[in-house]
Amino acid sequence: MQTLLGSTVRADDPDGASLQELGTFTTLDGGPHPIYANDPGAAFMPYTAMHPRGWMTPSMRLTFVWMAQRPWENITVSRLVESTGMSLATAKRSLAGLRDLVPMSVRISGPTGRTHVYRIDNPRAFIAAGIVPLGAAVVSRVKAEPEAAAKLPLAGLSALAARCSGISAPEVEIRACGRKRARKLARAHGDESTEVLVLSYDPLPMAEDGLVDPATMALTCASAPGARVGLLVAAALEETLADSPWLLELA
Repeated sequence: MQTLLGSTVRADDPDGASLQELGTFTTLDGGPHPIYANDPGAAFMPYTAMHPRGWMTPSMRLTFVWMAQRPWENITVSRLVESTGMSLATAKRSLAGLRDLVPMSVRISGPTGRTHVYRIDNPRAFIAAGIVPLGAAVVSRVKAEPEAAAKLPLAGLSALAARCSGISAPEVEIRACGRKRARKLARAHGDESTEVLVLSYDPLPMAEDGLVDPATMALTCASAPGARVGLLVAAALEETLADSPWLLELA
């Protein structure tokens, strides 16, 4: 893929009309898409133009899911690092990249003017803009030994059943992890197994009480066979997410 530097355009040319098209390149969504060169004096192409479908990195996906549950709160890089365990550099890149994909406000504060404070004022618009760049949350499913998967958080219908008495837990327990953790799991060889959903981001930093976070629960319930049209599942999700109704957009 052609790499172009920068993430802003000139104030007098917000649509990048002064940029010269050089050719095309093909991305994961099938392309082709134009490649641009900067006109003399023009700034660089926006992030969304470099990545027309806006494919998020794993850290951006984690940041998106984490922030979707914290609208109207002031988010800083240090708070993201503390909550998710990301490195400082990764957290900075994730917030900066996400800002180019989804609607959020940002202001500069602090005595040195270097602290960026991010805020989501419209969570439904935030999720609507990010759901396509987020892509599929569940990238694969594996059967793991129950003991090996015991430390992973419950996900999907298992997490929903743990939060809502109106739905029964599935016969096969469902848990979730990121790709790196999935590579280390012992695969099931006997009759007993745990279904592990391998996600495009690591849900463990957001897990509490042995369950994935509510946003990840909604995403993993949506991937369950027939869950999108299951009235019981939809009702249970609505009840469970009553305090965060915008997260239903993820299911």
